[in-house]
Amino acid sequence: MKVKVQVDKDLCTACALCYDEVPEVYEDSGDGTAQVKAEVGGDGAIIEGELAQRVSEVTEECPSGALVTEVIEEWYIFLEGALKPLCLFYFNLSSGIETLTMPLKLPSL
Repeated sequence: MKVKVQVDKDLCTACALCYDEVPEVYEDSGDGTAQVKAEVGGDGAIIEGELAQRVSEVTEECPSGALVTEVIEEWYIFLEGALKPLCLFYFNLSSGIETLTMPLKLPSL
């Protein structure tokens, strides 16, 4: 599983649940409200594996609803016969929003 994580600062009540439960991803921003750690990519960071599962669980437990966790899939798009991807495609399973990062460096022909 992969998730994209964010904190809605306007909703956060500084309960500390997220950074107590998942300190690898969340931290106190200085005023008690939560933020996604810069080391993992800040707001919009993509978290994978067992850590993504823990983030999803704490999102459901957040009393203020300030944690935004979106399940995503990513696919690499290749030209036929190419060894390197042409671009990277993200698809958010929750909202259906698509993001295409393009172009990646094309292989020499």
